[in-house]
Amino acid sequence: FLVACIWAKNVQIVNGYEYSSPKRFTFLTSFPRDLQEYGKLTFRKEKINEWLVISALTGIMIAYDEPLIVEAQKIGNRFNLTNEDNTTEFFSIFDQPIRFPTDLGSSLYFIGDGILHLGIAGGLYTYGRFTHNNRAMQTGSQVAQGMASAGVLTQIIKHITGRVSPFRSDDGHTDKWTPFPNQIEYHKHVSHYDAFPSGHMAVCMATVTVIAENYSEVKWIRPMGYTAMTLLGFQMMNNGVHWVSDHPLAIAMGYYLGKIAVDNGRKKVSGENKSHFYIHPLINSDMSTGVSINYLF
Repeated sequence: FLVACIWAKNVQIVNGYEYSSPKRFTFLTSFPRDLQEYGKLTFRKEKINEWLVISALTGIMIAYDEPLIVEAQKIGNRFNLTNEDNTTEFFSIFDQPIRFPTDLGSSLYFIGDGILHLGIAGGLYTYGRFTHNNRAMQTGSQVAQGMASAGVLTQIIKHITGRVSPFRSDDGHTDKWTPFPNQIEYHKHVSHYDAFPSGHMAVCMATVTVIAENYSEVKWIRPMGYTAMTLLGFQMMNNGVHWVSDHPLAIAMGYYLGKIAVDNGRKKVSGENKSHFYIHPLINSDMSTGVSINYLF
């Protein structure tokens, strides 16, 4: 890929954006601000049409949710995709089980699992750390940041809407909402109340958005990411974890939270600053020293 990269004063400039090394634990400390920015960004007059589209899509899907669950499970059976959770615990960290898929069905569901997205975030950050690549480090930090924000926001809405997961309904495909459920009952029987919206889909969308925005020159990221999200959405219907109408709001939330994380993690190089020199010390592989002069234009 033809990408112009310049490092100076611990700042990397790529494709017209400045990337500095992310501060430690930014992904945890930033989500209150991210949620505030999300409110300011989405609840504006110019976003009314988007909200109308999301609401209309959700409403139409709710009307067809029950038969679509039945059809999804028929298709799953046809392709021998299990609707059971066949993930297996391989090890544990601080008494928390770390589970991985063991068949195709559980692999598709794993696309939205937090362990996978934490792995992506950690991999990017570690790669950036060892190669002194601020863009990779920022991308890893922003993925974790988007996960935290999406996780908090979806949990708030879940605790308000109280929608049953399909596999917990009386016959496996009957919808039921319990607005503002009793919180004690909620925590005793989480899957009876936490279907809407899909946290898996929101986190997945945030991850795809962050990586695609930071690596805009890599054209296959969005098509591959959206294909993976489609497979995830289907499998969550096949295994009865989510209704199809749980997804439109989740996708919109993930997109905007991903954009917010990216915008807070890099700075656009202004037009008047795009042409200038960078001069900094240089140490070569043979340990000789010198001065590196870079011109950005």
